[in-house]
Amino acid sequence: MTGSSIDEKLCHPYNDTGWSFEQLSTGGIKSSDLAHWNAPVNIIDEYEHFLLTNNDELRLSRFCNCTGKMYFGTQCQYTFDVIDESFEALLSSHFANLQSITVDEAITMEDADVTCYKRDASCNGGCLDWRQICNGIADCNNGDDETSCGLLEYNECFMDEYRCRSGHCIPIMFAFDTTIDCADGSDEVELIYPFDRLAKCYRNIPNMFCDDHNDAWMMFPCGDGEIIDSPLFSCENQRHVRTLQQLYAGDVTLCWQYMICVQYLDFLFPLLVNCNDLCGESGDCLPTIPLACRDSTVIFPPKPVNVHPPVYFVYQTNMSERRFVPDFICYKQCDHLYPPSLKLHGYSCRSFTEFTGEPFHVLESFLKIFTSILHLFAGCINNIAVNHTSAIFHCPLTNRGISSHRIKDTFIDCHLSLDETFNGSTCALNLTQRFQCWTRSDECIPFRLVQDSAEQCSDHSDEVYPLTCDYGTEQACDYKRGLSQPTIPHYQFEDLCDGKESKSSLSWLLNGTDETDCEDAWCLLSPLTQCDGYWNCVDGRDELNCSLSSVSVGVKAALLVHNLSGCTMLEHFCLPVSSSSGNTLRPCLAVSRRGDGHIDCWGATDERCSFCNYTTISLEQHYRCAGDSNICIGWKKICNGHNDCPVGDDEKVCDWLPILVNESYFYCRNGTIIDRHDRQCNGRIDCENGEDEWFCDMRIPRSHDARLINFNEENYPVYPINLSNGIISHVHNIQIHRSVTSLVTSGWYCNRGFPIKNRGQRRCLCPPSYTGARCEIQRDRVSLFLQVISSASLQPYQHIKRIKFYLRACTSNLTRCFHDEVYLCFCPDENKRIPSCITYDHTRETCKEPSYCLNGGLCIENRRKGIVEFSCLCPACHYYGSLCQFSIGQQGISLDALVGVEIRTGRLLSEQSILIKLSMIILTSMIVIGFVGNTLATVTFARKKSRKAGCGWYLLVTSMSNQCTLVVFALRYIYLLVTQTVVWNNRTQSLILCQCLELGLAVLPNLSNWLSACVSVERTFTIARGALFNTSASVRTAKRLCIILPLIFTVMAIHEPMTRHLIEDPRLGRYTCPSCTIQWDSNLFNCDFPCYYEEKFYI
Repeated sequence: MTGSSIDEKLCHPYNDTGWSFEQLSTGGIKSSDLAHWNAPVNIIDEYEHFLLTNNDELRLSRFCNCTGKMYFGTQCQYTFDVIDESFEALLSSHFANLQSITVDEAITMEDADVTCYKRDASCNGGCLDWRQICNGIADCNNGDDETSCGLLEYNECFMDEYRCRSGHCIPIMFAFDTTIDCADGSDEVELIYPFDRLAKCYRNIPNMFCDDHNDAWMMFPCGDGEIIDSPLFSCENQRHVRTLQQLYAGDVTLCWQYMICVQYLDFLFPLLVNCNDLCGESGDCLPTIPLACRDSTVIFPPKPVNVHPPVYFVYQTNMSERRFVPDFICYKQCDHLYPPSLKLHGYSCRSFTEFTGEPFHVLESFLKIFTSILHLFAGCINNIAVNHTSAIFHCPLTNRGISSHRIKDTFIDCHLSLDETFNGSTCALNLTQRFQCWTRSDECIPFRLVQDSAEQCSDHSDEVYPLTCDYGTEQACDYKRGLSQPTIPHYQFEDLCDGKESKSSLSWLLNGTDETDCEDAWCLLSPLTQCDGYWNCVDGRDELNCSLSSVSVGVKAALLVHNLSGCTMLEHFCLPVSSSSGNTLRPCLAVSRRGDGHIDCWGATDERCSFCNYTTISLEQHYRCAGDSNICIGWKKICNGHNDCPVGDDEKVCDWLPILVNESYFYCRNGTIIDRHDRQCNGRIDCENGEDEWFCDMRIPRSHDARLINFNEENYPVYPINLSNGIISHVHNIQIHRSVTSLVTSGWYCNRGFPIKNRGQRRCLCPPSYTGARCEIQRDRVSLFLQVISSASLQPYQHIKRIKFYLRACTSNLTRCFHDEVYLCFCPDENKRIPSCITYDHTRETCKEPSYCLNGGLCIENRRKGIVEFSCLCPACHYYGSLCQFSIGQQGISLDALVGVEIRTGRLLSEQSILIKLSMIILTSMIVIGFVGNTLATVTFARKKSRKAGCGWYLLVTSMSNQCTLVVFALRYIYLLVTQTVVWNNRTQSLILCQCLELGLAVLPNLSNWLSACVSVERTFTIARGALFNTSASVRTAKRLCIILPLIFTVMAIHEPMTRHLIEDPRLGRYTCPSCTIQWDSNLFNCDFPCYYEEKFYI
């Protein structure tokens, strides 16, 4: 700003000079005012410095007010193309409306049209993306981009850390918490893959998800977060086109031009190659290649397909067909791995089939050839240190060194996928970040593959855990992190005996499934299965005696037909197969005949759990056709005029139908025609005999469908980067390089930046990850991720069988809760209900030093790493509180012990319990009433006439003492609420207040009591002495006692502050909720109270 020319100092667009700092100061303007006027941060800082120091050098500095003009900058020189939207809306609109760059645009790109971390002609493509560093591919001639990268390959993490695929370490609790912490996203794989989400990064506002994502190991990064297999695939921003141009560019000779045409690459060089002119109308260039190239072989592309070590493709010029696949692969620096078969063009060479074993006419192999070449020659120059061989796996055939963590991780890192077909024991590698399959001691898989819906263990044990990790805080997430293991394999309790078999792979592990050994009562007692439209009991008893007001439409239709047919509560509606169209007086079937394996009703409606069961058939197809075909159809195909069953029984059941039937209508027996779509199975009787509601309960309700298919779709947040004024303030220093390409006028001009105008000239506003005139330079980066982290008779049975009897604990006994080695169960208040059980981790251990529990309490903690999680078991009857800090066996008590345990720490007053709110109301009323009474008493006894005798002095000081007691008590209660609900960081101040207030409460009430006793003594003397009572002596004595007594009680209570201490709960992580408690020697003050124990019954 200072030292600029006069024109640059003018405030745009009105060309005024603004205000100097001296003028602003004279006008009483504060730096906060400039902030409200959207001034740049550096201007605000300089003005504040001027106000504090009165620096003469800043006195004439200028400020331009851009408020309300849609301009910004030190001279209001910047603006947008559109000025009627907010900045956030402009950003969103700009990136959302970006169109994919066409190939025609891509081939005319200049350097500034592509973002680069390093521009170096020695690197492949001349532009190195930051994700190409340490990605397993040497992109520079000297391999500098992969130097020292072996440190990541053999890096090992601590036990309380999670190892990303890249080798970086993050805290174990950051893994699988729905927040991406690994740069390659390997801690939250489900948020990254497939790559479709990354492919749209160019349409998102610059954010950490795209700009800091780096999963380019052995792949090609597109520069904006998108990753593709190789440059032969397509980036949305067409970055691969420029790479291919650099790879295939060479001297413009006839040989080069013909090779471009043979490989269909003329689109890369439209100004240099015209294949129609070279090859004629036939397009056959093959016969002329030997003449044009003047050699039997030619290197193509001219540059190495693998940079370090250099690897070239060599073609025979007398080729018989147009193809991509080379005849020979030539190389340097790799003869020790691949002894050459011949020498061509000064390089060691082998035929293509010697490497791949595939015939060269297979075109598909060329799409994978780039990756194959990388794997083949990566072992030629090995950057892995020899002294870390225990952490390194050397790929067979190629000798490439990779981390042992990459073995069987579902990613191909070795040629021919030999790292994924590894036959050795993965458990013998002693990798810390592995899950051991339950029944195979030689199978250990990465934690991220557990519970990913793909069975990696041969015993399927990686997918049998019943819980899911959805939000990062569940027990299942600790299971994926390897922090907890189930005592025994088990099912979700709510899946037991629900009519469908869950996790069939568990059956051979447990010698039973969740549906074996189920008692009949299971299907009747669960509130989730009664009257839900599905037969959970084989005889359908759970669908009888249902209320019409609380069921689905399908169930309601069945109940209406049931009642219309006159069936009892022990019968089901049934169209007997012996009757062609339901011509029976009572179409009802007894419950005892349901589920007996014999079909008595049309459509096998009495055998729903045996035929057309929903575990194997679509939810809509539950009408079983007659005969032995085992065909099931949906209810909509019944009585529609078409024979959908082999023997036509789906139409025979409605034998009154006319010959010609319109599928849009339903035909009642009495001749009434109704709309099939709106009035069939609508829960209302529209036909006289209710045939429009037949079979409507044969479909599974959507609510039951939701229970069966547990699918949760999450919207994962991205992390928008708000561009600060600090970035805006330095944009004016960027020099503009105007390109002549078509990208100048497109939305891609600023790459990942945002276009703005500077006095009519185009400039770019860059996000934090980019810099340069057109945001084409990728910055050095360090990404920081911050998280704040919170019956004996049954014992002989196996667990899978034993748990089927748990309903008896709630139905037959008076048990309220119980647990076993897996579940913690609670019996509902209603009688005859199955228990509600949750999976509970019983694995505990005593706390390591220091023990957080006081007064001999037993500290118990969960076996979890990285967080403080414990509970205190207090000695019976004598101590209580979260840390056993309160005592009923000592001769002292505090307000904390009385009320503090009921206060919800860290919560607002509105969130406190009713007990706390009620105590506040009562105490406030008492204090107000007492304050008024003590004030009136003080005014009364302050009158001289009231103090003619010593009694008046006693009452005056008593009223004043009582008033002080109320004030101190009110302050003590306020102190308790504040320290428990509000952040209190000053521990010393808190302790002093605690001690002073407790001293006041110890002295003042005793003083009032003794003064009241003095009043009683004096009145006794007055009555005894009568007229001889000396009032003057009484006054003198009262004055002396009113001075002496406070001193005596203060001295007697002087020990009180020494017994008061602050106790903080370490789980809070700060001194926020201290408890002001008494700590005395329990040997001096100890009272024994009788203890009563309640016997509990555990299964």
